[in-house]
Amino acid sequence: MDRADWEAVEAAARASALRLMAGLLSQRLEADHADYVGAAVPCACGQEARYRGRLAKTFTLSVGPVTFDRACSHCAACQKGFCPRDRALQLEGTKLSPAVRRRTGLAAAGQSLAATSELLYELAGLRVPTKRVERTAKALRHAIAEDERTVVEPEPRTAPTV
Repeated sequence: MDRADWEAVEAAARASALRLMAGLLSQRLEADHADYVGAAVPCACGQEARYRGRLAKTFTLSVGPVTFDRACSHCAACQKGFCPRDRALQLEGTKLSPAVRRRTGLAAAGQSLAATSELLYELAGLRVPTKRVERTAKALRHAIAEDERTVVEPEPRTAPTV
């Protein structure tokens, strides 16, 4: 078996294992309905949100795309919908898991957005479109800037010595 064949065998085995893992994870999340907490839940705006049913969404996790239903509610007062499981899994407002967001940020730090998308696919088998890389990098920049404003203590100012 030559080197090119061996690389193809490795890639196929990895892709197959990841698809299997994504499928198992999807089944597990799909079967768990513990995120339903009742017909009405408190909304962040202080009002009551009404249960609207289970909605499917596909997220990109380290193992690849995973689709599952989540209990979702909608608040008539603020006109916003939310799914508690998204918040619990740190998926709220994004389609990328925390691990994929971190990898995206690391890859985007040193190259173009398109190159980042290609690198994520080449190294991790993750299909993250360039536009999603851009949104993720922008969100990470804002989070880092906010963290620096609120958490990082500035160096004490000292008078220069002559």
